[in-house]
Amino acid sequence: MDIQTTSNTELLRLAFGLSVYEAQAAERELFRPPGELVPDGHCVQEGLFNSFGWEQRLTAARELDRRAADRERKKLLSPESTYGWLHRRIGHLEYEVFVVVFLDAQNKVIHLDELFRGTTNQTSVYPREVVKKAILHNASSVLLSHNHPLC
Repeated sequence: MDIQTTSNTELLRLAFGLSVYEAQAAERELFRPPGELVPDGHCVQEGLFNSFGWEQRLTAARELDRRAADRERKKLLSPESTYGWLHRRIGHLEYEVFVVVFLDAQNKVIHLDELFRGTTNQTSVYPREVVKKAILHNASSVLLSHNHPLC
């Protein structure tokens, strides 16, 4: 089986042990356009898999994926790979965060730190804290990033 060409429905069946019907319904909910309201007026991300009780499993799978990716120090070589790496870590959050990625001289990740956490649409950032942490981690460079929560 080529996992990259496997349908979303089949991936959901494999990952969560869903029936075909449950996987199709979960796919419709999961891949609904960001911010689209479901019939009861809630934002999609709030109700993700709630009707099937799978939200906790999805969160666990996301965390396992993040941990597997962190097993070796990641070398960030391009904007695309950096975006994917960061999106995996902060893209799903329901509140805004400001994170700093500390890199060594070869652009390998030393540490990722969520320095500031805000509300659904803002967070305060203090540059002095960013510099202090960069010195603490002996970083050659840093990447600064924040997310835009969907809800």
